[in-house]
Amino acid sequence: MWHRHQEGRFGRAELRGRMHSLERRFGRLLRKSLLCPEGKTAKFCANVLRFEESLWTFVRREGLELTNNLAERILRSLVLWRKSPSAAIAKQASVSSSGF
Repeated sequence: MWHRHQEGRFGRAELRGRMHSLERRFGRLLRKSLLCPEGKTAKFCANVLRFEESLWTFVRREGLELTNNLAERILRSLVLWRKSPSAAIAKQASVSSSGF
């Protein structure tokens, strides 16, 4: 549904309407799962419920993305640099100049 919205097949108002029933069903399922005899499942659902309102922020606020792909793309270059020989040389130089 999100991708169809992103492609322009329907607007923000229709996305909100379509997502509303999903939000309600998801919330009911989480609350029902609190009674699960498996303790880890119940605890996980309780933790998710603490942030239930935040889970759907991307639906209500224009400009937010469903995924964290942008953040991942930004961090990826830093991670790749850290693993590069240049980073190792910079780290070695930093350790040498600090007197350790």
